[in-house]
Amino acid sequence: MQRNPFRIYLIFTIALLIQFGAFASDGISGNWKHSNKPAVISINLESGIASIKTHKLHKEAEGLTLIKDISQHASLHQEWVGNMFNGYVGIFEPVTIRLVKAKEIAVYNIKNEEVLRLLRE
Repeated sequence: MQRNPFRIYLIFTIALLIQFGAFASDGISGNWKHSNKPAVISINLESGIASIKTHKLHKEAEGLTLIKDISQHASLHQEWVGNMFNGYVGIFEPVTIRLVKAKEIAVYNIKNEEVLRLLRE
């Protein structure tokens, strides 16, 4: 019996999409490494808070809230919204958090500029 390669490809693709969708729905909770600093950010979707777990250059920052009010985007399954602390002006500003790869998220400001990239620890 010969198998249809298109059917096998289709089944494999659907399985990957289901798995990626399940990861996206609750998969950003946990620890994430800053892409270019020696820091780890802990995201907790239950509390809606992302805090600095460790920071080798700035120990005093450990435990501080980086992003608050994190919630799932109303219509996009791989996006979350929240308010990120802007240390330059001392206020929280709106951001969008996007799952860009299975183990990588990016944070964008209101101008859609990337302000932070995190990698799954």
